[in-house]
Amino acid sequence: MNPQTPSNRRAFLFTTMLNPEHRPLPAIEKFLWDVEHRMTHTTKKDLGENPFFTHDIHERQGCRVGYMQPDLFTELCAKYKLNPDTIEVLFAQIHARTTPYVPLASGLVYMPLNERHGYRNSKGGIYKGQYHGREPAYELSYTSARSHKLMRVYPKDLVFLKPEENAVLSAIVFVSPKMKKEDGFHHMLHFPGSLVSVGERRATVIIP
Repeated sequence: MNPQTPSNRRAFLFTTMLNPEHRPLPAIEKFLWDVEHRMTHTTKKDLGENPFFTHDIHERQGCRVGYMQPDLFTELCAKYKLNPDTIEVLFAQIHARTTPYVPLASGLVYMPLNERHGYRNSKGGIYKGQYHGREPAYELSYTSARSHKLMRVYPKDLVFLKPEENAVLSAIVFVSPKMKKEDGFHHMLHFPGSLVSVGERRATVIIP
């Protein structure tokens, strides 16, 4: 199976990242639970001071993103037998609606952090729908971080995240295969000029 052909992208993700029950493979779940445990017990919660995700921090529209510290990343990949050359793990803190984007070949699993983890003001969710490139307008549905331990994004999904009012949504993000390329750019489409209308459970994105 060639994962780069459009018809195979979603099937490829299910065979490499998810099991038949549509859950992440056990190794990925264990990796995420390990990171969740560490994030729960550290007193330094936010990017800029967090001991696990202070490497390579990026400011993006609506959010800050930090990559996992290289030594910890290597340690956890070895522990759970994951290939560090094909995945990446980030910590995202979303303070406003993010720019809509489409991962072209990667699948993402967002693990929201909340009050139980010491992130008392972490509330929000994700809007997503399948992108096909044929029409300018897309209808997206909402998944709340309050009711989901894991939020999944598939290749060719059109996605944006949004915190609740006066909140900052914090989440661990597992990406496979990695989206960041060697030249520093990302294998994704990005729509900063899009028009976004947001409702409680639905959103419309119009791409000029």
